[in-house]
Amino acid sequence: ERENFRFYFPVTTSIVISLLLSLLFWLFFRR
Repeated sequence: ERENFRFYFPVTTSIVISLLLSLLFWLFFRR
């Protein structure tokens, strides 16, 4: 159970970070 969490955590964080980055770029270029 713990190992599963340790494996999935970086994947989810990277997905969230990429989504935030794309959202920021979208807002920036939208102006």
